Amino acid sequence: MGKENKAANAKAVLFKRLYGVKPGTFHTMLSMLQKEFDALHKNGGKPPKLTVEDKLHIVLKYLRQYRTMDRIAAE
Repeated sequence: MGKENKAANAKAVLFKRLYGVKPGTFHTMLSMLQKEFDALHKNGGKPPKLTVEDKLHIVLKYLRQYRTMDRIAAE
């Protein structure tokens, strides 16, 4: 195993530890949510303050660690 594979594996393990899902699962969830968001907002409107990816990060961190929203906002 090369250094790149070890580094990628270490990042994947850390990602799973932080969010509770594998990076591939996260990207699948993100693409599904982005598709739904685009369908709901195809007529325009005010742009959101947070991106779909940011919202997914917040939800997964909350569900994984049961952190308060104050701590998540500080991050």
